[in-house]
Amino acid sequence: MVEVVLLLLNHKADIHSKNKEEYTALHISAWNGFLETVKILLDFGAKPEMQTIDKNTPFTLAAHGTHLHILELLLPLGCDVNTQDKDLDTAIHYAAYNGDSDSVRFLLRNGAQADIKNRLDVTPLWNAVYSNSIDVVKLLIKQNVTLET
Repeated sequence: MVEVVLLLLNHKADIHSKNKEEYTALHISAWNGFLETVKILLDFGAKPEMQTIDKNTPFTLAAHGTHLHILELLLPLGCDVNTQDKDLDTAIHYAAYNGDSDSVRFLLRNGAQADIKNRLDVTPLWNAVYSNSIDVVKLLIKQNVTLET
């Protein structure tokens, strides 16, 4: 993958090229956890704050894909830990739903709103309960989240 990306970029491929849903190579690489590819794309000027039609960013997609290593790389580049997609879901909603306690812990340490609600008034706690993730439920309860949704 890395070799192909470098070949294309060295031949002046448009790093900001988008598909019909406005996903760039950075969105797809972050979602799939391709750390080296993400680093290369960033080195070539990919913008980590770019949004898709559904308002997903590489940061929220990394959480959706349970890729803590990508979250750790992107956050210091100015990504908003509480950015919301079209459904008002945030990275912590996705991480909680996936039972990714390491990412939830990281997000909380870096200012994620533990009680934030999406368009359906669903909180990260509700997502963790729904997916039967006891570790994430415990983490969120320690944050004194509202237990009623």
